[in-house]
Amino acid sequence: MKKLSYKMISVSLLASAVLVGCGGGGADAIAAQSLSGSAVKGPISDANITLWDANRTLIASTLSTGGTFSFPTMALDSDYYVLESKGGWYTDEATKANVTMTDAQGLSTLVSKAELQSMFSTGTYAALTPETTIYTQLVENLLDDNVTLSDVQTQVKDLITKVMIEGTSPLSVLPGDAFLMQGDLTSPFPKNQTEAFARNRSISMSYMTRDLGLAAERVFDLITAIVEDLKDGTSDGISIDAQLDLNVTEEFGLARAKLFQDTTTKLRNGELSDAQKEELRLMGFDVDAFAGSLADDQAILDAEVATYLASDTLPTLHVLDTLIDEDGNNTDG
Repeated sequence: MKKLSYKMISVSLLASAVLVGCGGGGADAIAAQSLSGSAVKGPISDANITLWDANRTLIASTLSTGGTFSFPTMALDSDYYVLESKGGWYTDEATKANVTMTDAQGLSTLVSKAELQSMFSTGTYAALTPETTIYTQLVENLLDDNVTLSDVQTQVKDLITKVMIEGTSPLSVLPGDAFLMQGDLTSPFPKNQTEAFARNRSISMSYMTRDLGLAAERVFDLITAIVEDLKDGTSDGISIDAQLDLNVTEEFGLARAKLFQDTTTKLRNGELSDAQKEELRLMGFDVDAFAGSLADDQAILDAEVATYLASDTLPTLHVLDTLIDEDGNNTDG
């Protein structure tokens, strides 16, 4: 099985026609549609974007420009499809370093024919994230065992949810903190709570890489290690370099907490954009109350300082007499 790798992409599937039952694919064939999207773990620029069918036959390819890409009109008929990005570069969120990816490094997601049909008909985006890249590799691995696609998809989604979402959020458990395969994660303002959390978890993967002492580009090694850990359907721990049996849930939870801490520090310092504040709100954080609390604290401090400076009962400063005048001049102290 060909291994896929990581970083984050979101794909806008723009429907240009209705579903029809014609052609070699029979009644279930997908009508000719246009396919556009954007690579986001940065955004990723200059990446090679490819579309594959279930037989791993290349259907189309293009390059991302400034993080965006599009495919020409095409007819699709396969049980499922895999979208991949390879190569290109992006700016790492945790270290702010520009990362140049090799031709073997990138993102991926796997969508069934039914899911793709739904995206075409509704104009919904397909999101490629660290989780969907892990998801794609695990699904393709399990499909080798001749189990149904639907069963495998459910099994893998549940596994990723258990290991990388449940128990890792720094905020109270909210329903929107859930596995996501669809949504425009390139938009400055997330559409809903689920998109906000998905973006948070994607950035947290870079924080986890940094906090394990790995260079930013080694996030792909980390993703591969997580896939290997989860292939047996459970998480036994990952080993990377000299670090052995690391608990994925604990390490990823710490990374999410660090990101949240950095974000609230920036909020306190007035460094967050309106879009970033809205993302925090969608994640259940009361931005306005936090800002109000800071303002109240500052006002109290300012009032206390003003009262102190205006006081006529300040302690008297007593200056001691000169004990020894080293230069012999009593007038200069």
